[in-house]
Amino acid sequence: MAISDEEWKVTAASRKNYRAFLLRCWLEKADGGAEWRFTLVQINGGQTRQGFAGLEELMDYLSAELAVRETTPGKSA
Repeated sequence: MAISDEEWKVTAASRKNYRAFLLRCWLEKADGGAEWRFTLVQINGGQTRQGFAGLEELMDYLSAELAVRETTPGKSA
């Protein structure tokens, strides 16, 4: 089922509740082992870019970034 253009639009009031990311993952080999590395670009917030040395670091960042912040109606967090 296709999603219409209208369904993809994000209103100004709801943009604070919307995040879009580009995630890049690559495997680095060193000293007989290998570790995943990550770069995360937030594409709807000024193209901010973050690098991460491991999955746990990436998940900690996303947990903090996406944490639900309580707000009072009419006031921003």
